[in-house]
Amino acid sequence: IEPPLFDLGKCFDDSSPTMPLVFILSVGVDPAKDVYALGREKGFEAPERLIDISLGQGQGVKAEKAIEQAVEDGSWVLLQNCHLSVSWL
Repeated sequence: IEPPLFDLGKCFDDSSPTMPLVFILSVGVDPAKDVYALGREKGFEAPERLIDISLGQGQGVKAEKAIEQAVEDGSWVLLQNCHLSVSWL
């Protein structure tokens, strides 16, 4: 049995502002390129409408501010390396 191919666009259609997308990844997998491409397609260009933050080394405050901004203006936040900030898990 072959699993279906991953379709980020369909996943996005199933998401909502109160039900975000969360990716649990294997080593070497990076969906950022696909997220950026979908963002461009949907009108969410970085850095104004798509904020990308790699957690760790005190980036939690920056991530909190980005999320607060996204709540206010509808932008997207891509949090990467969440495993480096256990408090975000």
